[in-house]
Parts: sequence; C-alpha cells; structure tokens
Amino acid sequence: VYTGDSAGALHETTALVSDPASPPTLFKSDDGAVGPNVERTRNGGAEWNALDVAPQDVDVRSLAVSTTTFPSMIYAGTMGWGVIVMQFTCGDGIVQAGETCDDG
Repeated sequence: VYTGDSAGALHETTALVSDPASPPTLFKSDDGAVGPNVERTRNGGAEWNALDVAPQDVDVRSLAVSTTTFPSMIYAGTMGWGVIVMQFTCGDGIVQAGETCDDG
C-alpha cells in the first residue's frame, strides 16, 4: 500500500496492526525511505504520530503487538536489523526498557 504525505512523497506501508487492548489504536510501518518508519494512531487513522522505534532509514517490514505481558510489547521486524522489541503502555508514547510510566 502506498500513501502520500503533504509534501507529495510516497510511503510504502509494509504492516498495519491494531492494539488488541484498544482497537482504535493502530500501528503502521513503512520502508523508512522517507519519514518515520513506525507510526501510531489512537483515533482509527485520523491522525498519525511518529514513534522512535528505529533509525529513520531502517526498513520495517512487519509489526506485532503482544498484550500478554505488562507493559505491552511491540515487535518490529526489519530488513537487516533483526527484530526490535519495544514496550509501550503510557499515553504519551513508547516506554523504553528500564523507564517507568508517569501518567498513570
């Protein structure tokens, strides 16, 4: 799936997953050629925000969300970088390993 941005650049969307604990929350990944490689929406796709999951030029090809642990985990399968595992639980973004959520 290719999508355009306001500057007219094309992005190849490579994966789209929902958060089972919050269905309006979706994550999408792209090839990292232009712009962020992982983005999240909390409103079903009306607005997307970049997540700091991997360096911008990393080609993210697959995403998976696991809510069987707390905090929840997102797995990003990449071309050449292996699998990047990130925790997320806070309302304001991704929680890195060793950090705590301060917004309840």
